[in-house]
Amino acid sequence: MLSPLSLQAAEGGSSVYLPGFIGPQAGMVPEAGNYFQYTYYNYDGQVSGSAKRSFALGPGGGVVVTAGASAKLDLDLTANVFTYTHIFEKKLWGGSPGIGIAVPYVTADLTAAGTFTINNVPVVSGRRTAEATGIGDTSVTGLIGWHHGYWHYGALANVYIPTGKYDKNDALNVGMNRWALQPMGTLTYLNETNGIEVSTALGFTFNRENHATNYKSGNEMNLELALIQHLSQKFHLGVVGYHYKQLSGDSGSGAVLGDFKGRINGLGAVIGGAIPMGGSNMLYINTRYYKESGAKNRFEGDALYVSASMKF
Repeated sequence: MLSPLSLQAAEGGSSVYLPGFIGPQAGMVPEAGNYFQYTYYNYDGQVSGSAKRSFALGPGGGVVVTAGASAKLDLDLTANVFTYTHIFEKKLWGGSPGIGIAVPYVTADLTAAGTFTINNVPVVSGRRTAEATGIGDTSVTGLIGWHHGYWHYGALANVYIPTGKYDKNDALNVGMNRWALQPMGTLTYLNETNGIEVSTALGFTFNRENHATNYKSGNEMNLELALIQHLSQKFHLGVVGYHYKQLSGDSGSGAVLGDFKGRINGLGAVIGGAIPMGGSNMLYINTRYYKESGAKNRFEGDALYVSASMKF
């Protein structure tokens, strides 16, 4: 739901959707009412690269000089995402429809370090930092969910609105400066007898062009999985994971690196539960940690989610 960078697949190597955001009970649409959710998100990731090239110099090209360059980027991003959802009482196509809006407040720090070498001897090295803080891109969601015994499934569409501050000349931005549409299907199997839950969500993101840079990010796919054991109605733990892949290449005159497709995997753990708040009200808390691997044209690091939701 946020986009930290304008540097690296999809443009900046980042998506409007945060992998791992849905997680457990992905297919379960609650009963009619108003719901508020707060999500704390922290991401610590790195990306690095290097290149070398040899040149023949002097009379007859008798002197060979090898020039090289290497660089590393470190990103530390924190987001506070505030989500309001309304589930309607009236049924639609036999399911429960709803609408939601999510607004993130983002704080990000980027550190870039690089070295230029001649014949493997450092000649020039440097380090620069950038910071960005503010409201990120807003998302509006339409959804509908159905229930059938232990099975719960839904369909939703996220529309991402470029409300975050953006300047193409800045190394770091809290907005992506592009619209995007993400249809998604969700499914949860929850056996209330033995407490076993299996949840999954599959989404596809269709990006519009960033007109400030003439860069059109390619279409993306995001798959999320969760295997959870509910030990009681108030406590659960399990394993979570996600897979992100860019399906089509980037395009436009600003896509100087070519199609620049990206991918990443995440695997981790989840622990959560419910806290009675008086009467029938419950505060649901969920913590998820993901360790990323297999990065291509994206940051690779560690992601932490802490979510709290309640009906009011």
